[in-house]
Amino acid sequence: MKKIMNLVKLQLTNIYKNKKSLLMIVFLGLFIALTNKNMLSYIGGLYIMITCYTTAAYEEKSKMDYLIKSLPVNSKDFILSKFIFVIPISFSRHKIKV
Repeated sequence: MKKIMNLVKLQLTNIYKNKKSLLMIVFLGLFIALTNKNMLSYIGGLYIMITCYTTAAYEEKSKMDYLIKSLPVNSKDFILSKFIFVIPISFSRHKIKV
């Protein structure tokens, strides 16, 4: 279980590394929502897109798969850590959706 939690921390670190682009997209989503109240529900979708897809793109760009294969972690644990990372984000979207 400790390996899986360390992999989740790795994904959170990837989000932190992309904070400039993530903040820009969040502010864009808030601006759109403030100008048009009907677009308020899209902020949750943007939030999921930012956190999930950006980490996947960053891992692909930095060749993270080679690093993961060299660690003492099997692919089952890595995929499980992805699900553990995405599930709370998906539930938090419903809180943002209002």
